[in-house]
Amino acid sequence: VHVREMDGPLAELDVARRRALLELPVAYFAASEAVKKCLSALGAPPERIWIVPPSVDVEQVEQSAALSSREAVRSSLGLSDCAFVIGMIGTACRTKGVDLFLDTAMAASRFPALLNAVFLWVGDGPEMSMLEKAAEGPLRGRLCLVGRQTNPYPYFKALDALFLSSRQDSFPRVNLEAGLLEVPIVAFEASGGAREFIGQDAGLMAPGLDVEAAAQCLARLAADETLRKRLGENARRKVLGRFATETVGRRVVTLLDGVLTEAASRAATACGS
Repeated sequence: VHVREMDGPLAELDVARRRALLELPVAYFAASEAVKKCLSALGAPPERIWIVPPSVDVEQVEQSAALSSREAVRSSLGLSDCAFVIGMIGTACRTKGVDLFLDTAMAASRFPALLNAVFLWVGDGPEMSMLEKAAEGPLRGRLCLVGRQTNPYPYFKALDALFLSSRQDSFPRVNLEAGLLEVPIVAFEASGGAREFIGQDAGLMAPGLDVEAAAQCLARLAADETLRKRLGENARRKVLGRFATETVGRRVVTLLDGVLTEAASRAATACGS
């Protein structure tokens, strides 16, 4: 079973589905260490849980992103060259932290380095009305809503930083996509698997779900172009080295071979006895 959710969705399983999750699998492929901890807490045997993170199709992302330039995307959105653009790309919902995104955008106005910041959300969802209300009210001129896009990748190129505002995320693929395109990332420590990619070298982590600290991290990036460039380059190297589809795919095949070999051995032993 490939598990890509954390304790929130797992806790919502009814009794029958939870029993099936705990009794049927011979192995669990968890998207992150954070997911492994949730599975273990639920009762899954830790020794049967392996980490299999999401991956990215490098060629597909790069080709899709190349269909439009940074300048063209910014121009289409009415964003100036000097704007410091902070983006989130994903479903507008509570799990993805729409409220935390907006609170951080409000806190950003207290940091001189972010006076020219524009917050950009690409995607739609059940909390779009919250974003729209803020864009017409307290964040007018500082919040740009793009809506759902069949090809979101050119928008990554328009960003100076990705702000993963999620309050819970097992291992966000958007971090890998941003990293591949050399966009540094800011995320919350308490969100789950984000730090397993970001670490100490691909972005900055705000403690807990502290929006003031998140704004401070973004201000630090805005004030230091050298830091942004270094973190972005590190993120790309990390994606290419560990998270390309071919690399993760080889790990999956190796794990599956081991699981099947063990299962066959157990079956043979059972038949012999």
